[in-house]
Amino acid sequence: MEHGVVSNNGSKANPCLCADILGDWREELIARTKDNKELRIFTTPIPTTHRIPTLVHDPIYRLGVAWKNVAYNVPAHTGFYLGHEMGVPGWGKIRTVRWPEGP
Repeated sequence: MEHGVVSNNGSKANPCLCADILGDWREELIARTKDNKELRIFTTPIPTTHRIPTLVHDPIYRLGVAWKNVAYNVPAHTGFYLGHEMGVPGWGKIRTVRWPEGP
């Protein structure tokens, strides 16, 4: 990789993460430097006129981002069509759950 970053997992050469972390629906790439002292975020400088909810508001996408970090690093998918001539998707029903207090 360029820009002073290296990949993880020699056989698959994945970045640390590829996900919509900045919240404009486009995914960013996060990679580490060779000395493991920095994370670098790569994003697009190109403006967009498309305004849709962030991808992490979609429960299926949000789960996909989580499984990338705990098990199998595969791209997260949305629970809706994301492409040319699509409609505006609705907001996902993400809610926090309060754990019961222990004994």
